[in-house]
Amino acid sequence: MNFRVLEINSSSRILRVARADYFDTICPAAFVNTTIDNNLFSYSTSDDTKLTLYYNCHTPVAALPNLDFYQFNCSINSSTNFINYFTQSFQTFLTISNLTGACNYWVNVPVLQSAVPTTATYDAVIAAIDSGFMLRWDASDSQCDTCLEAGGLCGSDPTTSAFACHCTYGTFASGCRTVSISKHPFLLS
Repeated sequence: MNFRVLEINSSSRILRVARADYFDTICPAAFVNTTIDNNLFSYSTSDDTKLTLYYNCHTPVAALPNLDFYQFNCSINSSTNFINYFTQSFQTFLTISNLTGACNYWVNVPVLQSAVPTTATYDAVIAAIDSGFMLRWDASDSQCDTCLEAGGLCGSDPTTSAFACHCTYGTFASGCRTVSISKHPFLLS
């Protein structure tokens, strides 16, 4: 899953990120719940919440009384025959999930609680999702500090998820190694 990095706070090791596939739209090409690598990241604050987006719903909202739904239009696979909804209520998610066949897809997208739409419009939902959510990265502080002091950037190995120090001359398990360039005489003929 790809994310757009919106803000980095190095001292608190917190990132504000947004889903790349939902940038400036709530009609993505694929319907996939948000996942993070729990070995590297954790949701950082209680300020994060989730919007649930329901796609290709067969049941009109009037048939589901007392649920906190907002309808939006979305052309999916060139079809507009279905109804789409979003909600912030987890109880609504459980209720609609138990209604077999009510919606073909649903996706949970994290957002900041402070960005939750106060008006139920397409643009308001996009703005909330585009504002992102907070993640804390779990790096070994001593390894990261050593890496930063050597001029590198803290990160991880995408294959093993182990700590990695990204340096000018490569990626290493700890601080940056210096590269010496030896002088070789050129032979002229």
